[in-house]
Amino acid sequence: MSTLSHPLRTLKSLLRHARRYVWGVEGIRHISVLRLWFRLRLRAVGLVRHLQATRMAVAREVRVYCYPHRAFRRLWKALSRARNAVVVHMFIWKDDATGQALAELLCSLADRGVMVEVVKDTTGDVFELNRDFASTRVSGNAVWKKFWNHPAIGIRLVTGDNHSKVFLIDGEILFLTGMNIADEYPESSWDYLVELRGRHFVAEFLEAVPAAHGTIELLLNRGTALRQVRPALEALIANAERSIVVQPCYFDDARIIDLLAKSTQRGVRVTLILPEKNDVYSNVNLSSVAKLLEAAHRQNVGVWMLPGFAHGKMMFVDGKTVAVGSANMMASSLDSMGEAHVIIRRHRGVAELMRLHVWRMLSSAMPLRGAPKITLLRRLWARIGL
Repeated sequence: MSTLSHPLRTLKSLLRHARRYVWGVEGIRHISVLRLWFRLRLRAVGLVRHLQATRMAVAREVRVYCYPHRAFRRLWKALSRARNAVVVHMFIWKDDATGQALAELLCSLADRGVMVEVVKDTTGDVFELNRDFASTRVSGNAVWKKFWNHPAIGIRLVTGDNHSKVFLIDGEILFLTGMNIADEYPESSWDYLVELRGRHFVAEFLEAVPAAHGTIELLLNRGTALRQVRPALEALIANAERSIVVQPCYFDDARIIDLLAKSTQRGVRVTLILPEKNDVYSNVNLSSVAKLLEAAHRQNVGVWMLPGFAHGKMMFVDGKTVAVGSANMMASSLDSMGEAHVIIRRHRGVAELMRLHVWRMLSSAMPLRGAPKITLLRRLWARIGL
């Protein structure tokens, strides 16, 4: 049951756990509840006013969206303003209201002379079931007929095992996200969209030659020649000084689990935020949690379970570095699939936004009490990825 239906319990849980679980501070034992609440309220008021004014963390080159309904609204608006060219790379694209809306929007762009290129990885078709993208080619739906036959729209179906989700607009804007095109994603409570502005970001993605630019570092996994995501995420964990917040959708990579456990042994506070219920991998996630808790310093690790559809892939280190994108904390994602991720360092606006978002997640999540019991049946389900 969601903690949102128990506001008093949620407030008590926040006051009791949040500072210690997220930043490893035992301050609640030494600060009166009234004084702590006053400080939190002042901080929240300032952040809310900032968000009301900007609706996002804004810099000259980067914007981060933590709320999917706002993210899709921004994405649709940016696409509708395209002047020359749009490129879409997608893993899952369902034939539902959201999928048809994107097809219709791209058709309207093509009608006014914008060149549209769509690259759809057929690996994701298995998750589309009876609403799969490929079958829309022979659909009687007028939108899909126009989409597949429009002379200004090029569509490539590839089998590249590329899990990234990317939109390129006019050679100037790169959107990358963990969200697919399907009805469940705009309604999700826990996912992200990153907007990178600058021709260099677009060129780096297309040419697969990413490089760090001050506070922003684009990371790509492409084939066997370019595998940037794992070493960058592992380095963030290994170099953390105070805290690591990890929100993966799927969590089972042995090296990541080992690094997180070792981080707790050297005094870093690890907060793991997982979906309470998953489409797949629920038992895999719980088995991985049991391994982490067994190897970690138990006082320095907290596990929280999020209600609802939580598909985000985010890491927040020392309250100042954010990593977000399409890569899950699983070996197949880090080692063999194509992915697009970004690391944002020392960006005050993004860090403040992420702190507020982490508080929001923890206010809705329930802490896991003790290690999950891994029965034989659960172990068998985990072996087949369920």
